[in-house]
Amino acid sequence: MLSCRLINVRRYLQHVLGEKTVPEIRRAAFDFEHSFSCPQEVLVNETFKCSLAVRGANTVQATVQWEDRPPYNQEFAEANRVSLGVPSLRDYENVGSTCKLPAQLIYGPVTSHRAALHTVWFMSHNGSIRLTHRHLKCHTGYVSDYQKNRCSDGSGAQVVSLHTKDFISTRPGVARFEIDPGWDMLHGDVIEVTTGDTLKCVNTGAPKLEAAIQLDFSNENDVEFAGAFVTEGTHFVIAVLESYAWEQLAPPKLIKLPIRVIPLHMKAAAVLNSTESPIFTTGGQLSRGGTDLGRIVGFRFSFLGG
Repeated sequence: MLSCRLINVRRYLQHVLGEKTVPEIRRAAFDFEHSFSCPQEVLVNETFKCSLAVRGANTVQATVQWEDRPPYNQEFAEANRVSLGVPSLRDYENVGSTCKLPAQLIYGPVTSHRAALHTVWFMSHNGSIRLTHRHLKCHTGYVSDYQKNRCSDGSGAQVVSLHTKDFISTRPGVARFEIDPGWDMLHGDVIEVTTGDTLKCVNTGAPKLEAAIQLDFSNENDVEFAGAFVTEGTHFVIAVLESYAWEQLAPPKLIKLPIRVIPLHMKAAAVLNSTESPIFTTGGQLSRGGTDLGRIVGFRFSFLGG
């Protein structure tokens, strides 16, 4: 009787979790592979890169931060794809509606550190749309406010058009176009539809009709982040990996790498200071190889789950 009950419970869990077993879920949420590496030594004001790689996870929200700088955010997903606009636009191909849309529609800003636009789906009245990829650039400092287009030194960020393309379809219904190579998108970038008034609308159940467009992006599993330190001494680059797999939440993994920042007259050693999984976290601290790296000062995070 007990074995029958266990079999029924297992079948129920597989149904609810999409045929995923408990070990598979645990491996994707808790035991996924990851590595984070930075140079061990750099010069003052030298821009250097840190590399983060994630493998075998279902979904990981990563936050990487240089001390006293705005954090970078990146999502690592098993499907490795996200969409803006109407997800699964083809499901609404036969329920198009008439509405009046503005000529300019903005999709974004991109919240990942890096992504690539690779597929465009749309329905329009005349079979064509124009997309423009816009990027914010600061001559000095960095973009500190993407909503107000402001730089860290208080100046206004320059809006740069990196890509512009017309997409023309001769077939009725939903048109699909691949972009090869994809448009590389950085954090804060937007896609502007400069012919939004030619798009049809669809009723997705939302309070308002939505423009009939779907933009598919792919995220990388290996991502580089760049930053610099302006003062000498030992500073830290921090990474927080918040993982969940099929509704199973895991405590965050914290990684704190020390960087020695030396004067300009000294030569930085090209030695990588890296950490690779497994990483053990307890009570908001990172312990690696038996060394307690302590609590992260000035960095806010919260544990997921109970």
